[in-house]
Amino acid sequence: MNVGSRLGTLIGLLYILLAFGYFIVMIIAIARSSNNSFRNTGLYIIQSVVIPILLFLPGVILLWSGWRLQPSLEFAQVLQAIAVIYLTLRDAFVKFSR
Repeated sequence: MNVGSRLGTLIGLLYILLAFGYFIVMIIAIARSSNNSFRNTGLYIIQSVVIPILLFLPGVILLWSGWRLQPSLEFAQVLQAIAVIYLTLRDAFVKFSR
């Protein structure tokens, strides 16, 4: 396994950590919410399973081969990471503030 210390590899590691953190935060948020309807709770359960998978898989790919990214692709991954981190943190904090 070739793991370098470039920015793409670090973003991959960040995606993996964010996937586990998001899963834990959403499970805690679902357990805390008792006044949601069954439909909303079902959607949050699906979201708390699908989103970490969608974060984990690219994280493993970037961790495995992020050191080989061209600078333009690496910049695109940085922008995407900023958007993903913002949206997941916003979603987690909005869910906890209710």
